[in-house]
Amino acid sequence: MPTFKAENAYDEFQNGVQKDTKICLGWKQWLKISFLTLAVSLLTAGLVFTVTYFIVFAQLQQNLVELNTQLAEMEDKNEMRLQEVEKRNNLTFSRLQNQNNVNSELPKLQQKIDSLDTKLAVLQKQINCNTKLRCEDGWELYNKHCYKFVKEKETRGNAQAKCNDECAALVKIDDALENSFIYSSGGLPNTYVPGEGHKEVYWTSGIRNGRTNWMWSVDGTSFTYDNFGSAEPNNQNGRENCINITNDGKWNDMWCNENAYDDIQNGVQKDTNISLGWKQWLKTIFLTLAVSLLTAGLLFTVTYFSLFAQLQQKLDSLDTKLAVLHKQINSNTKLLIKDNVSCEHGWKMYKNHCYKFVKDERTHTMAQVICSQERASLVKIDDADENSFIYSAGGSKEVYWTSGIRISKNNWVWTADGTHVIYDNFHSNEPNNQYGIEDCINVRKDGTWNDYKCNRTIYYICEKRA
Repeated sequence: MPTFKAENAYDEFQNGVQKDTKICLGWKQWLKISFLTLAVSLLTAGLVFTVTYFIVFAQLQQNLVELNTQLAEMEDKNEMRLQEVEKRNNLTFSRLQNQNNVNSELPKLQQKIDSLDTKLAVLQKQINCNTKLRCEDGWELYNKHCYKFVKEKETRGNAQAKCNDECAALVKIDDALENSFIYSSGGLPNTYVPGEGHKEVYWTSGIRNGRTNWMWSVDGTSFTYDNFGSAEPNNQNGRENCINITNDGKWNDMWCNENAYDDIQNGVQKDTNISLGWKQWLKTIFLTLAVSLLTAGLLFTVTYFSLFAQLQQKLDSLDTKLAVLHKQINSNTKLLIKDNVSCEHGWKMYKNHCYKFVKDERTHTMAQVICSQERASLVKIDDADENSFIYSAGGSKEVYWTSGIRISKNNWVWTADGTHVIYDNFHSNEPNNQYGIEDCINVRKDGTWNDYKCNRTIYYICEKRA
């Protein structure tokens, strides 16, 4: 039987021992950990600041772009309005000039119309004379002719003139029947005085045409019938050149211009308008043609004035629209400046310019943008008087932006119109361009000027034309 050698477990196996080594940090390790923690914190803060900075910068950049866009749009609209006003203004001036030309011609046209009216009245009177179909009151009808026996003494010349006023002429006696009618209708009393002749007679249109020839002045025809009394015509004293008819129906030659008692004779008028010869018809045709031309002229005149009235109405409408447009556009864009100008509420007037002292702190750029929104610009100071006005009107305790900016070391311009600064009122030791970044001009509390950082926020002054 095999035998085994027994050994103690103590001898065969060894007890294992574990040792727990706790971390014990010295001061160097603690210092290193603190430094690393601080570095991580600073790095994190730097990253946060950088991200925040870029976000804010991006927003500011976007706002600036939007403001520039709005400013450009406003300038474009303002330019379009200016062009529209100028265009309409030129059109108005052109039409006003045309109206003035028309007005200068109106007196001449009116004179021509008056002349035409006068001629028309004469022609109408003549036409009326040539178209009578019956005799008027006070006239007597015989063989289609009208006769008026006027018992008012006149010289032959005056008698002829009065006959003409009634579209008639002194009587022409063509035959014995007509002579008998005149004799019986005339109704003259027998005023024959032996040795002196008849005292009451009627003038006729008969006149001497040479030594022994006679003619009717009414139509220029020679006598084909006569009824002279015995021993007549005798041409007494060589001056009896006109014919009258006495109360017995006989004719007599008389001096056309005797003394007032003897030669102011009764005139008989003969209206030769019903029975028209070829001469009268020719005259009537001529007068009708003249009236037609005159009527056409009057129609043209009426049409002309009608068109002129329409033109005037359109011009008035255009003037009204232009006035409305001028009212909408502020005074700095007006092309027609009224004599009496004024400023809006909140603005102050000085020499046809309006100034607004804005007590709202803004940077120079933002102040310019806000002024442009009111169709104005930052103030431009041209002389000491204007500077004094700004100092007194703005208050002596405030500082205001102007439109003055630096374009080089000692060179300044006004952004309001791009002109160089001619007059200045810088304070002593100014401008000094401190730190090399003072490029904008402000007005100090004492009225003097100072160059200042453009991105600083202060009050500002807007200016525009009244």
